[in-house]
Amino acid sequence: MLKTTESFAETTNIDAQSDCFSDLLRSMRISGSLLLKEEYASPWAISIPNADKLGELVQVGVGLRVVAFHLVERGHVQITLQNGEEAVVAAGEIAICIAGSAHRISQGSNPHVVPVETFLTGGGNAFRPAEKNRARSVSLLCGVFLLHDTHLNPLFAALPPLLHASVSRSRDAYSLSGVASLMAQEINQKSFGTGYVVERLLELLCAEAIRSYMKT
Repeated sequence: MLKTTESFAETTNIDAQSDCFSDLLRSMRISGSLLLKEEYASPWAISIPNADKLGELVQVGVGLRVVAFHLVERGHVQITLQNGEEAVVAAGEIAICIAGSAHRISQGSNPHVVPVETFLTGGGNAFRPAEKNRARSVSLLCGVFLLHDTHLNPLFAALPPLLHASVSRSRDAYSLSGVASLMAQEINQKSFGTGYVVERLLELLCAEAIRSYMKT
C-alpha cells in the first residue's frame, strides 16, 4: 500500500467530522436543471410560478424542493417577489428564490409579461435583441436547483427568502468566476456529455452561491 493512501484517508476522515457546512450541503443532495439561456432587450418581463407549480412544470418527483435561480452574465435584471420584495441583480451575480415564491424577472418600464411556460413549451423568445442593440441587452441563465430534506436542514432554514450573492471574484462585472464560467463555456461548446457536465456544475454553483452568501 502506498504511504500516501493512509495519509489521504486520515485527511478525508477529519474533513467528514469537522466540516459541518459540507455535511449540511451533502444532506440536501443538490441537483439542478438549466431551463433558459437567453438574451433579452428592454423592456421585458417573465413571470415564474411558485415552487409547487414550477415542480409540476419541470416534472420533478415528490419530496423535492424546487428552487428557481437566475444568473446574470451581462447587464442587470430586477426580481420582484409575490410579496413585493425587490432586488436588482447585476452581471456576475445570482439570485436564488429559496422561499419558492412566485416572482417576476424584468427590465425596463411597463414591460409585457410573458409566463415562463411560453418559453419552455417552444413559444420562442419575443424579447430577443436585434444585432444593433445586443450590447445593451441582458444575458441570463435561468434554472432550478432540486433539494432533498430541506425541512430538516438548519442551513436551509437560515437562508433568506431571496438569496442574492456574487459569483464573481474580480471587480470586472462581466467576468463570471469558477463554476459559473465553466458552465457557460460548456453550454456554448455543446460537446459530448454536455448535459451531464452541466448538471454536475449546477450542484457546485448552488453550493458556491450559498457559501458566498454565508461569508458576507
